[in-house]
Amino acid sequence: MEKNILIIYNEKLQAQSLKDKLTDYGFYVKVAVSFAQARDLLNVKMSDSILLDSKSTDIPIQDACKFFRNYIGKHQIVVLGTITDNEEEIKTAGANFFLTKPYRFNNLLHYLQEQSHYSVTGNFFSIGTFRFYPINRQLIDADGCYIALTEKETAILIYLYHVNGNIVSRNELLSEVWGYSSNVSTHTLETHVYCLRRKLIRDQNIIISKEGGYLLNKSN
Repeated sequence: MEKNILIIYNEKLQAQSLKDKLTDYGFYVKVAVSFAQARDLLNVKMSDSILLDSKSTDIPIQDACKFFRNYIGKHQIVVLGTITDNEEEIKTAGANFFLTKPYRFNNLLHYLQEQSHYSVTGNFFSIGTFRFYPINRQLIDADGCYIALTEKETAILIYLYHVNGNIVSRNELLSEVWGYSSNVSTHTLETHVYCLRRKLIRDQNIIISKEGGYLLNKSN
């Protein structure tokens, strides 16, 4: 069953990136760049969830949440906010979930899937000779053997997969997987990558080290 999400985000590149990622997990996504456009889209087709950037509305974010709560009833409203936003007021106005930017995509994805009772067990990505099932945190090799992944290993693979072969710096990967406020060192990241490579031993050139970072060779 399709799950419809309306993203309200006036930064087009970031909105498109978020749309692409959610689409990969089976969601049907529309994007609006303003409150007015979002209202027009809802008049055409109701959404199961609204994903709202706090700085992308033409009216105060609290007023936007109140409007959408009255409009979509019990459906989900997720706000992507900043540390200067008043999370308590935003939730009181109708938001179900508040994520402070920069946020981890996995946190958003897991929330949306949990709330919509939507399972992507059948969805996988091909990485070399492996099938990668992010939600199950596992790989299946060419012989059908299951390989369990940790939460961090899964997050590393997801992020490297979605940058489409570009080199990701160690600092960027640390920020995405462990969070900007973390004091985790690059040694911890390197240890996780080492363990992940051991699990991908049949295709040794899937995660490639480059100067300052890593890239994922999907088609190895």
